[in-house]
Amino acid sequence: YYARVRIQGKLIRRSLGTSRISIAKLLLGDFMKVERRKAESRSPDLDDRMTFAQAMSAHMTRIQGDPSLKPRSKAYYSEILVGLLKSWPGLESGELRRLSKPACL
Repeated sequence: YYARVRIQGKLIRRSLGTSRISIAKLLLGDFMKVERRKAESRSPDLDDRMTFAQAMSAHMTRIQGDPSLKPRSKAYYSEILVGLLKSWPGLESGELRRLSKPACL
């Protein structure tokens, strides 16, 4: 049996190494967990000079690739970011390390 899963928009197809369906069903969940961890570790982490726009892009990529979220939840999160950018001029080009709690209030 083979696993055929889509993780972060990428189709992954690999052998599960068994010819029994009962074992394949058990191995499929483990395979998906491992592949999701690999995909998350490849995503960019926050660095010192990251701008809000870069962090927002990384966050939206993570949200869009999350299979546990419904489509409307994904749309809601993007609406929140659009509203935040409209209400806070200059936020998109600002560095994350410069943001503080008093600046948000």
